[in-house]
Amino acid sequence: MPDLFGHALSLEARLRPSKWALAVALAGGAFRLAVPAAEAQPRFEVASVKVAGPRVPGATYEMRGGPGTGDPGQITYPRVALKVLMMRAYGVRLDQIQGPDWLLTEMYSVVAKVPPGTTPEQFRLMLQGLLVERFGLRLRHETKDFPTYELVVASGAPGIRPVPPDQDTAPAAPPGALPPLGTDRNGFPVLAPGAQGATLVSGGMVYSTYRMTMAQFAEELAPVVFGATGGPTEPFVVDRTGLGGKFEFTLQFALPLSPMPGADAANAAGPDDPSGGLSLFVAIEKQLGLRLEKGRRSPMDLLVIEHVERVPTAN
Repeated sequence: MPDLFGHALSLEARLRPSKWALAVALAGGAFRLAVPAAEAQPRFEVASVKVAGPRVPGATYEMRGGPGTGDPGQITYPRVALKVLMMRAYGVRLDQIQGPDWLLTEMYSVVAKVPPGTTPEQFRLMLQGLLVERFGLRLRHETKDFPTYELVVASGAPGIRPVPPDQDTAPAAPPGALPPLGTDRNGFPVLAPGAQGATLVSGGMVYSTYRMTMAQFAEELAPVVFGATGGPTEPFVVDRTGLGGKFEFTLQFALPLSPMPGADAANAAGPDDPSGGLSLFVAIEKQLGLRLEKGRRSPMDLLVIEHVERVPTAN
């Protein structure tokens, strides 16, 4: 009788480096091998990564292209800090990355061809792979407590209008990639096709126009809440509205002259509202029918850099 187990183990040993699964079924002196193919790590078709030097006043820092933009087949980042690249690769904020100071001061030029049909999640995996391959990035995940606010529905959300699917055909553009098309009669920016939001500041007032999901709006609010409340750490704003789809809406509020501790509890314009306009928290409730509620400190992912090279490997 042939040594079936020995044959199977020999085959398994030859396949071991590729994470293949080996199944052996014995029935009446016969066996069957099931060896499914392993999923390949998504990769850019070709990528160029070069040192671009330190920050230079007036230089172009716009990050163009990628899935969901007008140029999904190529990314062009003329001058990008490694920390900013990590933010896009891992979907985290700046304060969720712990590493050397030069991660935010040294600039790199990144140009890469993106395979057709790449999803946003696959794109992030491609960026992660690029960071490992070209910079030798090695990190570990920890947790850190951050302050949070919750965005909830206060009174039916009458100030937000659903965007019909037939009007939402333009690809989304990265923040700041498309300028507004002037202003309307009330001073709000008019968005270009594909733009998600734009903000103008005039006479101590902030005029914003949005075309996005509630989850995206919550993310946009985080730095605004930070500026309005003057807290020690930028909070996370979590969408708890339960509203799906994209919405279009405008928001107008007074720009504080200085951080306003406890501004989330304010219910009228205060001395820090030079124009007599509404504070951010009151404006969100009165104009949109939504409300920002202060939540507990919540544990969030923290990326701790264990090793990273300052100079990328050659193209």
